[in-house]
Amino acid sequence: MELTRKQKKQIEREYPGKSPEQIAAELKLKTGTVYRELGLQADFWDHRLESATGYVLCAVLLCAPVVFIRGLSNFADLPQRVFVQTGVTVLSAIWLVRAIVIGKIRFVIDWSTVCVAAFMLWPFMILPFSGNRYEGLYAATHWAACGLVFYFISNLARKDVWIRRIGLTLVVAGIGVVLLGVGQKLFGLRWVPARAPFAAAFANVNMAAQYLVMILPVFIATGGYCRNIFLRVSAYAFAVLTCGYLFYTNCRAAWFAVAVSCIWTGYVLTTKKMLKRCIAGLAVAMTVVFLPLSAELLQSLPSSKLYKTVGGSALYRLIVWNNSLSMIQERPIQGFGPGSFRIYYPGYIYRRTLDVSFDKEVQIRRAHNDFIQVGVETGLVGLVLFAGLLAGSLFRTARGYRNLQYPLHKAAVVGCTAGIVAFISSAFFSFPLQRSIPPLLLFAYLGVATALLLRNGHALRGAECRLPRAIGVVALAVVLVAGGALLRYNMRNITCDRYFRTAMKMEKRGLNKKALANGLKAHEYNRGRVDVLSTVGRAYVTTGKIDKGIATLEHVTRKHPYNLNAAFILGVAYANNKETEKALENFRKVLKIKPDFAEAKKIVAILKATGTLQINLK
Repeated sequence: MELTRKQKKQIEREYPGKSPEQIAAELKLKTGTVYRELGLQADFWDHRLESATGYVLCAVLLCAPVVFIRGLSNFADLPQRVFVQTGVTVLSAIWLVRAIVIGKIRFVIDWSTVCVAAFMLWPFMILPFSGNRYEGLYAATHWAACGLVFYFISNLARKDVWIRRIGLTLVVAGIGVVLLGVGQKLFGLRWVPARAPFAAAFANVNMAAQYLVMILPVFIATGGYCRNIFLRVSAYAFAVLTCGYLFYTNCRAAWFAVAVSCIWTGYVLTTKKMLKRCIAGLAVAMTVVFLPLSAELLQSLPSSKLYKTVGGSALYRLIVWNNSLSMIQERPIQGFGPGSFRIYYPGYIYRRTLDVSFDKEVQIRRAHNDFIQVGVETGLVGLVLFAGLLAGSLFRTARGYRNLQYPLHKAAVVGCTAGIVAFISSAFFSFPLQRSIPPLLLFAYLGVATALLLRNGHALRGAECRLPRAIGVVALAVVLVAGGALLRYNMRNITCDRYFRTAMKMEKRGLNKKALANGLKAHEYNRGRVDVLSTVGRAYVTTGKIDKGIATLEHVTRKHPYNLNAAFILGVAYANNKETEKALENFRKVLKIKPDFAEAKKIVAILKATGTLQINLK
């Protein structure tokens, strides 16, 4: 487009008082035209690559909550992880291309930057202590991918336009999840797989609730900031619909998270010191009452009698937490490794309080308290990094909110920190950090809040390091190769999960030969999944290939000595193979894991009395 003389003079007069984007908007020109007229080609490509980063990030935030793949055992969380990690790989490549073009790397200097980096790296440092490399990488890789989102967003938040776009993206994504969930409940939508109605694309209704309690503050903040009546009414209407959705989920952790978020928002928005002190006093009083009560319950649980008398998931959580504290005491520094809670917890089910619910069919995979599980898996170092990062962001907001000058910044910081508070509240009773989407939102919120508080406290503390082109190209090649390898690994894992689901279906139907064939195909695509190997070992035993079954299950129990199912089936295999002593040895291991296992006790008694027993695996 050819510029007029008047336009050229105005561009020269306005710059550098106004940015090329502002000049282009005023003159109704393309941004690239203004950059070219000013001779800022490098800055133009910097702008284009920054825009590409922003749009890819918005696409990830928009689409990730509704990603699913039919035909998988883990049809929601696994595809969502793959989508997020692939998106972050693309963002990393764009970021490096941008660094190569402008010849430097830009990042924000702040204690949050260091804390996020430490929390990303620590799980990889302790990966050798993980009980299974697959489980460790599964957890650590996703935490690292979500942590990188913090850096991308903290740089994008230098410009208000991206704060608006990211906020709008989150609102649209939240609306999509709410409408999908309501449609499943009211109209019986079945095209999205779900284990229960009302779960949207999260498989489990509690997981959908975890996502929505973090999105709800963004709805409310958007309604408070928008001047457009239609947008304001729409935001508030969907906030009310979300509250109704959360009510019908019957998820008490979500209700608690909403209540605590409201208390936090009231505290931040209150300007009068007396009222602020009253709200803070209420929060302190709740903490003072809650913590000693929890500690006393943890110490005084008398095991199964109380559980059978009172019952309920809340009490069962206390039993799990109580036993998990023994795990932290045993490995306080490095922990058991990321993703290892479910591997080692069976060895601690009676350390403090007997977990009577744990058996062959019911085996808890998570602690239902992210802080305890982080302590178990990453030790006190990881727990301090995780808790310190969250608490530090809230402390900074409480102190720096009064410095915010613009309504957009105030709305964004309140919405983001209220979402962080919702995450923290849910994490006390559930496991949002172990899922795919909540950590993504958490680090996105941390990035926005950190950048805005720094911008309003004083100039955004940014650093620029020169990047030689050769080093940049090598780094880009490394990212592309590593990203390609990660994508290949994830796609093979998806294929593995598809075969594993079929194997489990065949096993339940008693079609053991088909279960074995599909189990072997699943193992071919991912040799690190012990649940697949356990299924293969069982299928070998039930199809008469006892020697292969024994070899497979021996491998499983060597890697996971507390795997109750594998140890039990291995004992059955030895008994059916007339190796009585080895059978008794394995059933003793089973009883060491679960002393009240009635079926194992009965088998041991018969083997001791008769010396032989044929056991039919159902």
